[in-house]
Amino acid sequence: MTSYARDIGEKAKGMKGEVLEPMAKGAAIGSEKLAEGSEAIAEGARRLADKTRHWADDVTGARRRRKLIWLALGLTVLGAVIYLMVRPNES
Repeated sequence: MTSYARDIGEKAKGMKGEVLEPMAKGAAIGSEKLAEGSEAIAEGARRLADKTRHWADDVTGARRRRKLIWLALGLTVLGAVIYLMVRPNES
């Protein structure tokens, strides 16, 4: 190996401690900050969704459909109970 190649190899070894390790630490800190920021954005989105849910339900008609589905389900159960009570006992 030539002396020039040895010099480059030794400099690269020195760079590992001087450059790469601080860069890796910085990247780890940056990813933690990014995760914290993402959590904050998600929490803000959840709060906004909670505050606007009723408005959105009214605009899209989802609340009305949901109430009608529950009403149909309740009437079906009530009808089944009445049918079982009224039918003649054959035993």
